[in-house]
Amino acid sequence: PASVVADRILRYAGNGAIIVLHDGAEGAVCTHARDRACDRSAAVEATRLVIDALKHRGYGFVTIPALQASSSESQYSKSESI
Repeated sequence: PASVVADRILRYAGNGAIIVLHDGAEGAVCTHARDRACDRSAAVEATRLVIDALKHRGYGFVTIPALQASSSESQYSKSESI
């Protein structure tokens, strides 16, 4: 269930954490579906729960490229100040 997935993620979420979520792919994750599309609604709901909870805790969200740019700028300014 979505709440179980969200609780597991939120237990380990913290400053600097990178959370990677995806809805799986055809194969082992979906073997039970056979000819039908897999139901991804629990993964989608877990994502919503995690985002809402982390926003409530005051966390923000950035893309990986934005994180990398921020890290590069931070390292550059530190080396200038030495």
